Amino acid sequence: MNKNMFDPQELNDLDKQIADRLARPSLVGKMKAKNKSLQSNRLLDWGNELRQYWYVYMFLSVSAIFTMTLGFYMGIAPKFDAAAMTITYQTDVMHLILAGVYMLSFVTVTEGAFIIAKRLFFTREESNLAQQIASIVMMVIAGVAILGTGISGGMVVASQISFLTSFIDIPDSAQKWVVVIIPVLITIYTMLVTVYSLSSDSAASERLASEQKRAADLDNSTRTRAIEQIAVEQLQVTELKRYMQLVAEGHISAAEAQAAIRAGRTLGQEEIRQGRDIDGKGGIGNGQSIPVGSPFTVKKTEVNMLAELAEAQAEIARLKAGVDAPKV
Repeated sequence: MNKNMFDPQELNDLDKQIADRLARPSLVGKMKAKNKSLQSNRLLDWGNELRQYWYVYMFLSVSAIFTMTLGFYMGIAPKFDAAAMTITYQTDVMHLILAGVYMLSFVTVTEGAFIIAKRLFFTREESNLAQQIASIVMMVIAGVAILGTGISGGMVVASQISFLTSFIDIPDSAQKWVVVIIPVLITIYTMLVTVYSLSSDSAASERLASEQKRAADLDNSTRTRAIEQIAVEQLQVTELKRYMQLVAEGHISAAEAQAAIRAGRTLGQEEIRQGRDIDGKGGIGNGQSIPVGSPFTVKKTEVNMLAELAEAQAEIARLKAGVDAPKV
């Protein structure tokens, strides 16, 4: 068979590879499918919750009706005219928006808060006393809020319908309750869920990691300052040694060297001040501060750097004492 002839099997293999490649799901597609699966699991979890504890949510639903009624009536601001025996409702756009806000807020801080607290108690970490207490306290407060808001809502509705003589007027306690309950409960719930979240293992892990990072940053900052100080001290030692070498060679007097050292001038700066080439290297202002036979080096390890710092400080003191008392 001629090997140069086209083999149909190769075309079939190529078509198969292309089909397999096109049929392969993309990474984005896999992520979307996984996210959809997680959402389905969460919905299934809530579905099981409703089926298993249907009686709890039945009572909460009935209570929510009273709560939403209270919010609706507060929003539309009904006013009863005893003389005309009529009720006037504020049905403009702003009052309707306010009614929606009150309905949502009252349900959130009562029945909604109870469901959230129940969920937090169920998903709390084992042996986490702080989370257990916070979720139980939140459930108790939410239960009290449901009771108080339901009673107040019933009083408001009864007073507007005016078919019960005992509830023609809204009691002051009910009026105060519906005014202060929302901000008070929001504040309490915020503190409780904050305690719940901050006492979790994940929050403790984040705090530990943050503390370790701060310690590492402090170590690095301290190490950097120590290295800089070592370099400054060694440069001072080098400068002093160079001046002593020049004094010994007769290029500069001890008094001039002492004055330059005390003023903190380098050899190049001293050459410019005196207007002459002190070290004989040619040129003014380019004097070398490194003495002959004394290369400037910096130790590599932190322990050696700290030891070098102490040695440099002692050397500076010794050299300054030597310069202050020049040999005769």
